[in-house]
Amino acid sequence: MCLLLSRVLSLFIALAIACAQEPDAWFGGAYVRHDAVSEPISKFLNRHIDERNHDSEHMIRYHADKRSMKASPATLNPGDIVTVEWPNIATKKGQWIGVYSPSSAADDDFLDFYDLVKQDDKKRSATFNLINMRDDYEFRLWHGTGHKARLLATSNKVSFKNAQQIPMHVHIALGDNPSEIIVQWTSGSGEIPTVQIGTSSRVYQQNFTGSSRTFKASDLCDVPATVISSRLFRDPGWMSEVRVTGLQPSTRYFYRVSNNATVWSKEFSFNTAPPLGDLTAETRFIAFGDLGVTGYPGAVSTVQRSAVDIDNGSTMIVHVGDLAYAHGAMFIWEQFMNIIEPIASRAAYMVAVGNHEHDHTGSVGTPMCGDDGFGFNPTWGNYGNDSLGECSVPVVNRFHMPGNGRAPFWYSFDHGLVHILVISSEHDFTKGSEQYKFIQKDLKSVNRTVTPWLIVAGHRPMYSSIAGNPGAQQVSGVIQDSLEELFHMYSVDAALWGHSHAFERTCPMYQGTCRGTAENPDGTVHLVIGNAGYALCSEKWDDVSWSQKRLWQYGHARFVATSSTLSFEMIGNTDGTVLDSVVLHKASVSSLKESDQPAPSY
Repeated sequence: MCLLLSRVLSLFIALAIACAQEPDAWFGGAYVRHDAVSEPISKFLNRHIDERNHDSEHMIRYHADKRSMKASPATLNPGDIVTVEWPNIATKKGQWIGVYSPSSAADDDFLDFYDLVKQDDKKRSATFNLINMRDDYEFRLWHGTGHKARLLATSNKVSFKNAQQIPMHVHIALGDNPSEIIVQWTSGSGEIPTVQIGTSSRVYQQNFTGSSRTFKASDLCDVPATVISSRLFRDPGWMSEVRVTGLQPSTRYFYRVSNNATVWSKEFSFNTAPPLGDLTAETRFIAFGDLGVTGYPGAVSTVQRSAVDIDNGSTMIVHVGDLAYAHGAMFIWEQFMNIIEPIASRAAYMVAVGNHEHDHTGSVGTPMCGDDGFGFNPTWGNYGNDSLGECSVPVVNRFHMPGNGRAPFWYSFDHGLVHILVISSEHDFTKGSEQYKFIQKDLKSVNRTVTPWLIVAGHRPMYSSIAGNPGAQQVSGVIQDSLEELFHMYSVDAALWGHSHAFERTCPMYQGTCRGTAENPDGTVHLVIGNAGYALCSEKWDDVSWSQKRLWQYGHARFVATSSTLSFEMIGNTDGTVLDSVVLHKASVSSLKESDQPAPSY
């Protein structure tokens, strides 16, 4: 949303983030300067992007001495910090370091840059945290921009040990039943993917194998996503997935992955949810939307705060769309997957698609889009080309979701005491559509004696009081007209939305009015949680009676479900405090409507 932001901003957002002041390899930003710029992201980028987006013919190489710039270590392991030094060149205003991968990239095809305008004249070094993209790196020191750009020095090449074999981006998702988990990762190898897993650390009782796939520029829908360059489309590697079966509830598992059974990932672990239908247990999970790859207090902080909740028992994450904001830049996807790995490898990472993953207007179709290659572009609303040609292809390949619908666009699953229906606001959801029929069938089939709590998750909100965007408000109106009757008929307890880069909580609602209270609800509580990381919106709020809490602060949602209560808290990124909370109450489970569907079992 937030139309004031330039789309080009996200292509270069990786470097210009205000991250931790001390080197911290934990969050693994792709090309982050560790004592990075302190000025706001938008100010930094708007001031520099255009003037550096120049033609390589105007970038002049003169007096470039490879011996005068050194990057070390030259061979990296994941998490290593790279120190770049230029001892024989005085640091002056107007100098900047370009980060290039592969090292053969043209001068104007840098991935990121660091501006030395605030650099201490006596300090002739900088530190970077790189991620393995299965290519080598090079640093180039420049002075000036545009036609005045002059190359002062070029570093030696830097590369990762076992770059093609190292498993990256490890994450898990729920399978087609509660006893399954899907383990996914990326590497440069398409060899047979293998997961070793067990209930004790480094003692793996079982091996599972799966399959790998990749995608090409031609699989995407339109420019700029189809443009082959180090900055835009680059080899995404092989995405492996393995289905692990036979898992027991409320159990901790340890696992590692490989594509050749020689180079293994580090060990990861996750906890399974309590058994379905166990009304004495509680279910903990996390939700957020619109993450991106921003630093403190945005995406990186959301991941760090979410990790604490996983330590405290959360077993699932629901990301309600607008994931990486890559806009066709595959290296941003690499960075996003690296940022979420510390939580997505430990709790099932369930995704919905947003406009920045899916929306497209190109006439070139691909089956991966989920819409026969032609975007959902009704005459109403503000649908367009927000994915800049990606049309969900990276999401389809990177995230395997349960297969009972048309995943990853719409699908559903049970998790402990909660049934979650994920829908797509970027595909046709109106009455009579394929998706509408799935939504209706799924809501009708929920067994509330097994999963007392029913939650819907999607991207564009059914209700939001942010003012000043008629197109977005029109979409919300159509979502209300199409789906709200179903929500009310089948007693949807809560709906999770993103798109608006803010937090908002409504009263229990139906047809634009409050219905009951949290203690005795007769409607759906709508939670807009698009405040996970991307730049917060600055629009005003409409004065409406149904909005009970509104914030322009970064954070994530924490949920705890019991048989009779669903507790919600909005956790702020700055200091981890609770910014808002509500507890929904449920009548006794025995009085709830049962369907003919048998209770699922392990």
